[in-house]
Amino acid sequence: MKTYRIKLEFTNPYIGSKKGGNKTLETGLTLKVAQKKLLEMYNNQYSSERNYAKNWGLAVIQSSPYLFGANKTFSDRTRSYEWDSRRYFIEEEIDE
Repeated sequence: MKTYRIKLEFTNPYIGSKKGGNKTLETGLTLKVAQKKLLEMYNNQYSSERNYAKNWGLAVIQSSPYLFGANKTFSDRTRSYEWDSRRYFIEEEIDE
């Protein structure tokens, strides 16, 4: 069974160096659980600026007028969003 992780990547190197660099936030998740957790993170971080998004499609629609926010689901069904010089995304875990 495939497992997924949620990662944090800093889009601004200066802020990334001050915040400890890129990180893996969650590991060993199913795709459905990873998608749910990413939506919860999106709603928590944008709660003061945007309405609560019941699903990822609404998050993408809410984000469309802005430079940052939820991105459309990728062909491999992973998702991502940007917030305050940070990119949160789902990635498949690969055994190394």
